Parts: sequence; C-alpha cells; structure tokens
Amino acid sequence: MKLFRTQQWLALSCFSALLSLSGCGGTESECDSLETRNSVIGIVADDSNNSLVNYAVKNSNSVAEAVSNSASAKARSAKLARGEEIDDEWKKTDGRIKEIQDRYQATFRSWEEDKKKQGNPPTDAERNSMLGSLEQQNNDDISSLKKQLDALQEERAGLHSEYLKLNANAEAEKSLIWEKARQGAAYRLDETIRTNSRSARTRSVSCTGLLFVTIAETTAQKQVDFRVERTADGRMSVSVSPFLF
Repeated sequence: MKLFRTQQWLALSCFSALLSLSGCGGTESECDSLETRNSVIGIVADDSNNSLVNYAVKNSNSVAEAVSNSASAKARSAKLARGEEIDDEWKKTDGRIKEIQDRYQATFRSWEEDKKKQGNPPTDAERNSMLGSLEQQNNDDISSLKKQLDALQEERAGLHSEYLKLNANAEAEKSLIWEKARQGAAYRLDETIRTNSRSARTRSVSCTGLLFVTIAETTAQKQVDFRVERTADGRMSVSVSPFLF
C-alpha cells in the first residue's frame, strides 16, 4: 500500500467477495471491462472497514484535525492539561514541606551541637522540650501546605473521573468522524489492468491492478488481485482475492 502524502507502504488485511454480473464474450476482455472495474471497486467499498480505507483515514491530516477539534476531545485535552498542572503544584508543595522539615531538623542538630561545644550537653528533658517546640513550629508552618495537598488530591480524583467520561465520549466522536470519512471515500482502479493467467477449463482469468482510495487530501494505493469467470449458467462473476505481501 502506498500513501502519496507520506510515501509510505503499509500492509492491508485480506478481504474477498463475489458479485455476479451479466455479460458475454471471452474472458480475456473481462479484466478491464467497465463491469469488472465497478465490481472490484464495489466489493472493496462495500466493506467500509477495509484496511485500505482505514489506513487513509488514520493518515489524513484533515480527519485528525476534525477529531482533535471535537468537543469531547477538546475537553479531554483541557483535563489532561489541568492534571499536569496539578502534578507540578503537588511536587512544588511537597518539596516546600520537605524543605521546612529539613530546616527544623537542622535547627535541632545545630542547637544540640552548640550545647555540647559549651560543655553543657542537653539532658533528655531539654532535648524532648526542644524537639516538641520545633515540632509545633514545623506543624504550624506546614499545616497550610498540607491543606493544599489535600485539595489537590481531591481535585485530582474528580479530574480522573471526569476524564474517563470525556475519554469515552471523545472515542465515540472519533468513531463517528472516521465512519463519515470512510463513507465519503473515493475509490478507483488504475488505468492499467494486468492479465496474469487464463484457464480454459474453468473459463476464468486472473487479473491484477492498483486500487486507490482518497479521503480528503490523502490517497493510498494497494495492489489488488481478482478473478473473472463464467458460471455454469453463463453469467459472469468477479471475486477479489486476499491480499498477499
């Protein structure tokens, strides 16, 4: 498969079908007949979820833009952005709490060392009293910061719940946009159709051509193999073979 916009090749999953046609004449001419062309295109186009059209849909900038501009997708992006802000605020606030705690621990160690240098090491009672005083100051200084963390945690939980709903809605909207794009896809066969083989016994001919699908600015192509044969009742049928890679 070839995507003209990006010059990439991609595998296309297999599909096959059979369509009866009225017709007459030698099978050698059936590869490139108008009826055969229409049948091949119809067989592929009738499968609106075929891999060729899906590839074009996924690589179309205009389709991607429509998806990103959907209401739920925009709201989802806003929630994601706020989630990132909450994470940043959480890290900063938590960092400030640790700085305050480290500062009070350093203050206690400095007080204890000064006492020892003065030849008056603190008693257990003095140490406990100092620790209690510093702990109270520490709690007073970080209480408002802990409240901020609680508020951020609460907002984060609510944000997660809202995001799950928006994500489901955004995926549903994307599916609708993709389906609309598939339905508007334009298919065509290349002007050159190659005859691969003929069978007098089965009165059939195998053919190969390039199949194109266009969605907005994106056109993808894939080689398609098909068979044209006359049935026992004299009618003509076309079948599209599984794609080989």
